[in-house]
This record gives sequence, structure tokens and C-alpha cells, in this order.
Amino acid sequence: MKYIGLLFCLMLFTGSILPSVYGLTKEEKKQQLIQRENALKQIKVATLNVGKFKPSDKIIAVELQSTCIVALKTHVKTGCPSYDVLLPFDETTPYQRKYIGDFINDTWFHRDNHFLKNPEVMFRTNSSFVVCVDCPKTMMQSGYVITLVSPQLFVWINRADSMVNNTRIQYENRTITGCKEATMVYSKNLLTDTINYFKSGCTVTSFKEKVEIKKPYSKVSFDGREAQYQKWLAQAKIDAQKLAREKCAKAQNCR
Repeated sequence: MKYIGLLFCLMLFTGSILPSVYGLTKEEKKQQLIQRENALKQIKVATLNVGKFKPSDKIIAVELQSTCIVALKTHVKTGCPSYDVLLPFDETTPYQRKYIGDFINDTWFHRDNHFLKNPEVMFRTNSSFVVCVDCPKTMMQSGYVITLVSPQLFVWINRADSMVNNTRIQYENRTITGCKEATMVYSKNLLTDTINYFKSGCTVTSFKEKVEIKKPYSKVSFDGREAQYQKWLAQAKIDAQKLAREKCAKAQNCR
């Protein structure tokens, strides 16, 4: 608003110094031209500054993975939470929602399109954290992002973390990258913990997502292929013995 007021004042000032030049001396005309040029420069600078600001780094955006969104739109159950389940976590005010988009249900529950071209302007003066569910993408540029995924077989293994002393590290239900992004399956307690973790500057958490997996076999088989092969081999022996007994019973010549 201050920029709009500045533009208005400058236009009034410009208009006041641009009367008819008739009756003015040469020096007065020169001074008037200088004043007009300075006023126009100020208007140009003020116009360029409108909408320019540092985006807030206090936004914690909570979003669903694209596969979850497709499933919700097509009403397929995948274990992903819907945005109405996540709504209690949203801390945007009704006033802010008028401009960044309010929640609607048009066959599926989600945030509507935002009214502003740059909706992050609504959070530029925030000094405290704000959790924003289903935020406009432009608001995620400088804050934190929590992406919720389907809980089906969520195990993440970083191949760069190769096995050391027959032990590898894998992450279950949540991974955090660079104290800025988190990927996780949904539970109320885990999401609350992740939000508080970011608010603490990535220092406080009550959840242990890192799990040490110790393997009894060689480093070459750190991915479990050897163990799987041994399982298949044992099952093949059991199936062979079962088949032999069945054939023996049919022939009635078992020994």
C-alpha cells in the first residue's frame, strides 16, 4: 500500500509542477524540466519496486505427492491422506486465504487457485513460522517443504551409503534432505514431529527414521540378493520333496 500511496503523491506532485510554460523565464523553464525529470525517475523506481521483496523463509508447506493427488481425484484408495485430513495443520488466516486460495471441494478437497500473481506477498512480514497446506508453488521457493507419499512399502535406501562392516543404513517412513525438504508417510504424530523439527532448526525430533540393517553375509550381497536366493533354494527343496511324496502316493510303491 505504501508504494501505491507513493505513486499517487508523485503523480500529484508531477501534475502540480507541469502547468503551462507561458510566462516563465528561461531559467524557470529549465528548473521545471529538471523537476519533471526527477519526478518521472522516482515514479519509475517506485513502479519497479512494487511487488519486489524477499520471500519469507518461515513458510512450512505441506503437500501431497502427485501420485496421491491422482488417486484422490479418481477416488482410488492408496493410504494417502486427503487435504481435508491435513486441514487442521494449516495455519493460514481467512484473510490470507482470500488471496492465496481457500479450500474447496469440487469432486476432491484441495486449495483453490490463488487470486494474486505472487501470493507469497501475504507472508513477507512473517516473523514466526506458518504451516501452509496445499500451498501455491511460488510460496515454496525459500521455505520448507513436506511431501506426503503413499505408505505402501516406503523404504528409502541411499546407494551411496554402501555397506560398512556388513551394516547398511535405511530410512523408514521419513527422509529429510538438507534441513529443507522432508518426504514421509502420513501419521498425525509423525507430521507434527516433522513440523516441529523444522521449526527447531532441525535440532529436535522424537522420531528415529534411520535404521541399521545388519547382514550376516558378505559385502557383495548388501542388497539382499544372496538371502533371497537362499530362500528360493530352500523353498525349491521343500516343493521337490512334496512332489516326490505325491508321486509316491499315487504309485503306491513308497518305501
